[in-house]
Amino acid sequence: MNSKQPNRVRTAFSGPIQWFSCSFSLFIRHNLPLFTNDASICQEFDRDSRRHALIRPANRDDVDRLAAIARAAYLIYVSRIGKEPAPMVADFAALIAEGKVWVVGDTAVDGFIVMFEQNDALQVDNVAVDPSQHGNGFGGQLLDFAEAEARKRQISKITLYTNVLMSENLSFYPSLGYREIGRRKEDGFDRVYFSKSLFQRA
Repeated sequence: MNSKQPNRVRTAFSGPIQWFSCSFSLFIRHNLPLFTNDASICQEFDRDSRRHALIRPANRDDVDRLAAIARAAYLIYVSRIGKEPAPMVADFAALIAEGKVWVVGDTAVDGFIVMFEQNDALQVDNVAVDPSQHGNGFGGQLLDFAEAEARKRQISKITLYTNVLMSENLSFYPSLGYREIGRRKEDGFDRVYFSKSLFQRA
């Protein structure tokens, strides 16, 4: 199918104003032809422009919002696991007080990550995004932030885990460069552990 059709560009965005904004931004920033009709270019630009929301440390005013996001994000797993996953009952007030939580979003909190140093790694304990914001790249941005934070702290690897019944994650994390390092029951949950090395040996 020919991707260079004006109607496809307009379908990718919500109207001519968004199409004009994309085209003009590509012209200014990348010296591409003004008023491009290439839908794939505009769609890629649109995805990139949504990936760079503000990330900041969480504060106590975020507690209720984080709990709501966790419940919404993990609700689908309750029937699989037979009980609420750990993030649904996390003590966010305590985690925030310990400096372990960062949130993503410009005008509202759309997602969060819980991470902390553990042994010789940066442990990502939880990543969650409001289901209404799925597809905006916030989860990937939070994981990229974790990697950047680890490098800043001179930590050579990131570790994380998922429940064995959250089957989507078993292929998702390896696609990001993580490798499975073990499985065990912990706190009443069957968990799969992953690790990603950040510094390549010379």
